[in-house]
Amino acid sequence: VAVGERGASFHWPEGCNGLATGRRLRVPSAAARNTAVEAVGMGLLDEVHTGRAAAAAAARQAVERLQAAPPDLLRTCWTALPAPSADAALVAMGSLQPLAPRQRGGARLVRLR
Repeated sequence: VAVGERGASFHWPEGCNGLATGRRLRVPSAAARNTAVEAVGMGLLDEVHTGRAAAAAAARQAVERLQAAPPDLLRTCWTALPAPSADAALVAMGSLQPLAPRQRGGARLVRLR
């Protein structure tokens, strides 16, 4: 989670081809300067707040939410997302749903040979 304050700006040095952030970026032209609001549209920031105190409080809240998340959820999000397709995303998120073991018995729908 990336949080910034409204007055922040981002400068792209000449010759910059992008950043290794793991996010999908729309990289601006070389030597460009962007505002924090523009940085949200580029994928550099998730939220923009007025003032450092508000941004710091939002960052603390994000950390608390992540600390409260189940470890399996965080592990799946880290290893399987962003998914390369919608189908892969559904499989990754479906793997988080705990299912009770099925009772075996009765006729099988599929028989392996």
